[in-house]
Amino acid sequence: MYDSDNNKLEISFAGYYAKDIDAFVERNCTLSICDWTSAKGKLSKESRWSSSINRFMGVVDMILSMNGDGSCLTMTVMTSDDRYVDWCFENAKVELVVAEA
Repeated sequence: MYDSDNNKLEISFAGYYAKDIDAFVERNCTLSICDWTSAKGKLSKESRWSSSINRFMGVVDMILSMNGDGSCLTMTVMTSDDRYVDWCFENAKVELVVAEA
């Protein structure tokens, strides 16, 4: 779910890879990114960011990387239409909600 008017993105999955235990966890979960101050996007093969993330949105098949330093969250995702895109969210609130076992 992507709500450009309210700066909210939610991506739901049937599981996730937990680095701390080095294992795949099969539980429904939702990654929520919201309240960013700005968001940029680009095709991964490009070097320049677009000031609008909207044309780089799509149904996410897989999150390939996700890095944050507190003020900027960057992600590389593969979309269902076989695009590899990079997203950058500034000052975003990020939460992973995992269903109870």
